[in-house]
Amino acid sequence: MGGDKNLWNRLRRAKEFPAGFHAMEPLGDCVLCVTILDSSSRMYLCEPWDGLWVWANQVNDRHLPYIGTGMQAHFAGLNICISGRCEVCPLDSAYVYMEPGMLCIDEHTPKDGYWYPSRSYTGLEIVFDLDRLSQNPIPELSAYCDYDGWVRRALDNHSGLYLGAVGAECGRLTEQLYSHLEAADWSLEQYRLHLLLLLYTMVNGGEAPVRDRAYVTKGQKAIADDVERRITEDLSCHESIPHLAQQHGISPSALKKYFEAVYGQPISFYLRGKRMDFARQRLAQTKDSVGSIAAGCGYASQGKFGAVFRECTGMSPLEYRRRSYRKTEAGHEPGEGGTSNEFE
Repeated sequence: MGGDKNLWNRLRRAKEFPAGFHAMEPLGDCVLCVTILDSSSRMYLCEPWDGLWVWANQVNDRHLPYIGTGMQAHFAGLNICISGRCEVCPLDSAYVYMEPGMLCIDEHTPKDGYWYPSRSYTGLEIVFDLDRLSQNPIPELSAYCDYDGWVRRALDNHSGLYLGAVGAECGRLTEQLYSHLEAADWSLEQYRLHLLLLLYTMVNGGEAPVRDRAYVTKGQKAIADDVERRITEDLSCHESIPHLAQQHGISPSALKKYFEAVYGQPISFYLRGKRMDFARQRLAQTKDSVGSIAAGCGYASQGKFGAVFRECTGMSPLEYRRRSYRKTEAGHEPGEGGTSNEFE
């Protein structure tokens, strides 16, 4: 039986997961918290049955290396994005990006690790050992849904990589399972039952294929990444889109298209978000004046900065600072909160 001390013992012996993991800490009866060397990201792992793993991925990095298992097996991974964006590389070397509410079924080993353009990502991952499950099917799952056939058909019909969009009920079940893996407060039976319900819902019309996605080439991705670096390395500066496009030898409209395909937002929206993130951090952690913070965010007018900040947060900069101080005094980190429901 999976999901108990057997999983912890195997991982501790490092036969299935090599020494790229920084730490593995048992949580509750059947969940491991996995942290990666030189990373602030965390993964919460459960093995409900032999040959099937569930991960709640909490990513706070732009890139994570792929750390192989050392196992000779045929794996398929089913990923559901809750928040943020995750890069997927199809077979033709063009890139596509998962966004909230999307799922991906993939059987390919990533060549260059995992990339998260927004540097923040939460998602649920279900990993199937297809060879082991062919030899030893899971009776509880097979009795209620053709999960194995569904996964194999999705892979066979889409050259080993399938992209879909989950419905509201699948989204709700995904977030619920994610939160309880993070909290490690369920029994093995509860994780099994919930996973069964999620897979049953998904197999029986709870998702639909995504047909119209914006693909970008390696060169287009490199342009978008360079532009992102240029506009965010000094938030007080203003880079014009025509100037950036000219430097890359493309039109402004092409530049905007590449950027939005990779980062999921128009350049102006993305930059405003980065500036407001910086402002929130400075307001909560420093005693800098609102005027100096506004200038550091690229606003010559403190009034304009205040209006944008209120639009994004629902409060003035000074109100945000006072609330952050009260949270700190109460023993909470400024801005502390749970995962937002991206499926609503």
